[in-house]
Amino acid sequence: MSATELSVPLTDADRQLLSQSKKKAQSIALILTIASVGALALLFLLHTIYWLIALPLFGVVAAAQALVSVFRLRRLSTDLREGQKRVISGPVEAQNVDVTRRSNSDGSEGNATYLFWIQVRSKKLTVTEDQYYQFKKGDVVEAFIAPHSDTVLGINKEILSRPFR
Repeated sequence: MSATELSVPLTDADRQLLSQSKKKAQSIALILTIASVGALALLFLLHTIYWLIALPLFGVVAAAQALVSVFRLRRLSTDLREGQKRVISGPVEAQNVDVTRRSNSDGSEGNATYLFWIQVRSKKLTVTEDQYYQFKKGDVVEAFIAPHSDTVLGINKEILSRPFR
């Protein structure tokens, strides 16, 4: 079966998912912006060398993260405004789990975080652990993706059991 890609309107559930992501991105951007400005404002009160180094560094990092959140917010807003989602159909080309483990200050490793993903039509799609174990390489899947924010709205494997359109 050849791989296909098309656009279809967003469902109410898709709009709700994107709206929740948008609200979260707004909150994060606002909090980081306030933290960034607050850290730089503290420089007027604290004049020791430690604070003159730490606060600007924290402020710049928080401002950069706020900027990233604003860009994500813009992409989510564009997806909601356009009201379309991409449907990508094709075989699973690859699948893997990315594991990140942070080290504590004493050198011991903390909890690991796992990111499960599959690749369809050269597009890396983040999936849940349950979805990850449902698919294997070569399975034909249908994925619904917000085109600008790359938010995976849904993915299923039953594409071959439905009648052709």
